[in-house]
Amino acid sequence: MIHRFVERGTFVHKGHAVRFTILEDDTVRVEEKFGKTEGIPKRIDIDEAIDYQEQLKEIGYGKKE
Repeated sequence: MIHRFVERGTFVHKGHAVRFTILEDDTVRVEEKFGKTEGIPKRIDIDEAIDYQEQLKEIGYGKKE
């Protein structure tokens, strides 16, 4: 069985940053920023956050240290 998980932190690629914050009720707050423009934060379930984070990694996003 493969264990999937969401990593907290910020992932970046070509000026786009996506921050994942795990909340107490097992949902995830996702905040996006492109340059100086910030998107509206959204709250999604953990499975959706895992899928989104995996998609970002596949296209070249890396975790900001």
